[in-house]
Amino acid sequence: MKKFLFIAAGILSFTAVNGAEAVCWNPQNSFKNWGNPSRLTLTRTKEAMQIKITGGDPGFIINNINLDPAKYSQIEFEYRAKNLQRKSGQIFFAPKGKGFSQERSFIFTDLRDDWQWHTAVIPLTRIRVGKDQWLKAGNISRIRFDITDGNAGEFEIKEFRITVPQGNIIVPGNEDVASISVLHLKIMHVGMNHKRPLWIGKPSHHDHRHRGLFRFPLETLTPAGKVKKAHFSFQLDRHYGRTVEREYLVEVMNYDIQKFKALDVQGDAKVIGKVRIGRYSVNEPVVVDVTAQVNEALEKIHTGITFRVRPEPEKNLDPTPSGAVVERSTIRLITE
Repeated sequence: MKKFLFIAAGILSFTAVNGAEAVCWNPQNSFKNWGNPSRLTLTRTKEAMQIKITGGDPGFIINNINLDPAKYSQIEFEYRAKNLQRKSGQIFFAPKGKGFSQERSFIFTDLRDDWQWHTAVIPLTRIRVGKDQWLKAGNISRIRFDITDGNAGEFEIKEFRITVPQGNIIVPGNEDVASISVLHLKIMHVGMNHKRPLWIGKPSHHDHRHRGLFRFPLETLTPAGKVKKAHFSFQLDRHYGRTVEREYLVEVMNYDIQKFKALDVQGDAKVIGKVRIGRYSVNEPVVVDVTAQVNEALEKIHTGITFRVRPEPEKNLDPTPSGAVVERSTIRLITE
């Protein structure tokens, strides 16, 4: 849970999250030090920062930050947008005494422009040359927010924050994620460090149906024996297909930690629910409530829990690739 430490006019907001202080800019602190607009206008209101794009390559700068990057792992911003000419953008960061560069930047794509409120989550892995650029930068003094690559559109930003994920985070072991082909009953691309994409859906025009397997160890939860909440979460690296989104089934499988085998593609599984996964899942995490399933596994003293994600329906007459690539670094089981 978030707990506001202080919010005062002209002072940055700091929020306690997992022992670290998330740095926030919002109406309560008047979006302090937001300025240097280039080909856009910034208008502060009681509810949000209003942004109107007036030309190509628009952006603005957040000055005087003094932030230790080692304490944080993602950037989030609550926004709504409309009439975007392009739905991608970039966030640059600069240590004291240095300028902005492509190497020290995050990229984001597929913003929504339906004028509804959304939260974009940009993990460290979106840095162009890797998270080392973030960790080795030294204290960050400025951020440049190129909110869109286009030359038209309107935004409202309710809050911009540099933070860490909330809750107790469990990540899969190195061999605990896999993509399995239904057509050949073959395990594909096992491992958190595998260089090939982690596919769910159809990665080519051939009739391959890939299901994703995601397994989490439960040793750290065994002493308590129960959790208040548990959520299985991930984001996409990219989305393929002619449709903006499609429906996927999320299933729970065997509860013990054991080596994945090809038959897991058709093994016993219980459907938990359905989720819609699409282009917007690059910025907006797919989140599934798995509290009951985790507690059942703990009650039976199982060593782990496995989730399977597959398209529904799997039959797809589209002759082109149709599916998604999961970004491994965002796969999490978050508990309270």
